[in-house]
Amino acid sequence: ISRWLCSRSVFWPLLLLSATAVTYVQMIREERHYHENTIDQSSIKEGVDQINSGLCFYIKGGRVILANSRMNALCHAIAGHALQDAEAFWKTLSGGEVQPGVKRLAFGLYPCFRLPNGTVWSFAREELEGFIQLTAADTTQQQAMTDELRDKNLELAALNLRLRKHGENVDELARSR
Repeated sequence: ISRWLCSRSVFWPLLLLSATAVTYVQMIREERHYHENTIDQSSIKEGVDQINSGLCFYIKGGRVILANSRMNALCHAIAGHALQDAEAFWKTLSGGEVQPGVKRLAFGLYPCFRLPNGTVWSFAREELEGFIQLTAADTTQQQAMTDELRDKNLELAALNLRLRKHGENVDELARSR
């Protein structure tokens, strides 16, 4: 084939090269179209990783079936290691030892933590059919509002106490007059 192509004019090899290039471009387009329009394991993982909340599905015993990058980052921040055993991570969340700089805000079924970067994360665990779902939600704004409300309530309680003392003083002053 090479000898035959060499004996011909330059037109035929260029035509063959162009046809091959067009075929490759068409194959690449079709492959890209296929990957953009089909759902497979990697596209599910990619979609789950784009969620801002932490998400983990596991089976009894702690074997992780699916976890997004946010949940893995939270596991690193709170427990100090990668999310490999979800049951152990839940035990850490429920009352175990956490990393230095992490502050536990709530215990029980819905543990809540303030991380060193200032964000607040609340966790929940739910048993599904054969799987266990562990979720984490960013509750930084809600916690800030709760803290602000608590501070205002303390200020109001102090003001209320001062007003009562003032009222007693006014009563005593009126009686003495």
